[in-house]
Amino acid sequence: MPDKRELIIFILLCFVAYGLGYWYGMPKEDSDERTEVSAPPTPTIVTNVVTNVLKEVVTNIIAATPQPAPTPAPVKPLPQPTPTKINAANHIAYQGKAGPGKGKHIVLLSGDEEYRSEEGLPMMAKILSQRHGFKCTVLFSLNEQGEIDPNNQKSLSHPQALDSADAIIMLLRFRTWPDEVYKHFDDACNRGIPVIGLRTSIHAFRGKIGGFGKRVLGEGWVSHWGGHKREACRGAIEPGAKKDPILNGVSDVFADSDVYEAYPPEDAKILMRGLVLENMNPDSKPSTRQ
Repeated sequence: MPDKRELIIFILLCFVAYGLGYWYGMPKEDSDERTEVSAPPTPTIVTNVVTNVLKEVVTNIIAATPQPAPTPAPVKPLPQPTPTKINAANHIAYQGKAGPGKGKHIVLLSGDEEYRSEEGLPMMAKILSQRHGFKCTVLFSLNEQGEIDPNNQKSLSHPQALDSADAIIMLLRFRTWPDEVYKHFDDACNRGIPVIGLRTSIHAFRGKIGGFGKRVLGEGWVSHWGGHKREACRGAIEPGAKKDPILNGVSDVFADSDVYEAYPPEDAKILMRGLVLENMNPDSKPSTRQ
């Protein structure tokens, strides 16, 4: 709204407009000298001119007056995520595209409470299938509701996939599968197919099958080197292993975790060792702590 001063100016201009219109409309007394002059503007013309000026003044007053901010349109809330469930078959299968792995089947086993294998292994499976041609099947630990739950150490979904596996990639920790589930895994290993064990897979099982790490992978759990969650590690390629085809394209390896102490068998080929760092930064110096 305009302030008091602007209203007073507006009222005075209205009086001026009225007075001019009235004055031009009045008859004038004759003077002694008759001269020809042009006809004065009519009251209507004067009033219109003043009215236009007043309109401009009022428009400027309104434009200068702060206007209330427009009310923003209501924002629709984003849909809330629902608990994650996998497909009805309780596993994920990626069909292989073109590539050297075409016709081969890799089964990936997730089941650990620390390193999120249920997230990482599906990513690896997709890469292997889409870029290298392997058919990949990912199996999980499930709870009674059919949800992924790595804390259920007795569960492995769809173990029948192991019956056609050409290779196994596993990230397991302290599993206690029932005999009928473990048999599919044991039969696959006894066929002599390649087995790649990641991180905690050296202690993949407990109980009567707890010796799997030492017997099959070459070592069980011994101890940690480096402060857990305080000191990371860098991969140091073993001298003489730089040209090994497994390390093709591998240069810098960093892990935001400590490393395991290990005593592999004499015939094991070591490609890389873990170098403990001072902290969790990739560029930190090697730890000198004893």
